[in-house]
Amino acid sequence: FTDLGQTWSKPVLGQVKFKGVEKKVLFFGGGYDEDQDAATAPQVDDVGRSLFMVDATTGALLWSAGPDSSQNNLFLSDMNYSIPSNVTVGDLTNDGFTDIVFVSTIGGEVWRFDFDNDTNTSANDFATGGKVLDVNGTTQEDNRKFFGHPDVSSFAPRGKEPYFLIAIGSGTRDAPLDEVTENSFFVKKEYS
Repeated sequence: FTDLGQTWSKPVLGQVKFKGVEKKVLFFGGGYDEDQDAATAPQVDDVGRSLFMVDATTGALLWSAGPDSSQNNLFLSDMNYSIPSNVTVGDLTNDGFTDIVFVSTIGGEVWRFDFDNDTNTSANDFATGGKVLDVNGTTQEDNRKFFGHPDVSSFAPRGKEPYFLIAIGSGTRDAPLDEVTENSFFVKKEYS
């Protein structure tokens, strides 16, 4: 857990098939980078830029995603902001196994991770992931931070393609009296 920051993220229980074995697991974000306390404009973090999955019984790290190819099974070079919030887990196929996770970052982003419970043979082919929302800019006015997890709802309209509705609000929990940053509530439609 070399990338672990201040651990604000509550571990969320899930169940997966990992290398053919059913496991109870905990998902949690990499934490908060205290360098953000003094940041007025968006800046890349040093720690907390990972999503972790550990064995719920032993605590052993099973899988992680992040920007360090030597530390993470899913290498994402542009995952540059810490994840202090809880994560949102889901079971799309209703088979009892977690197959999707959404996380938000201090950089005003939401990331989506899809898990392959059926054919994975190692931690390296267990998941895919990518950024699905980015509301941050380059100035103090648009230095939007997500401290809370995304609320995600699944919709399957009759005769149309199913989708997720991702809802999240930005805020400056590290500087609650800040009146410069233009925070908002965001809703995005993400097709499944």
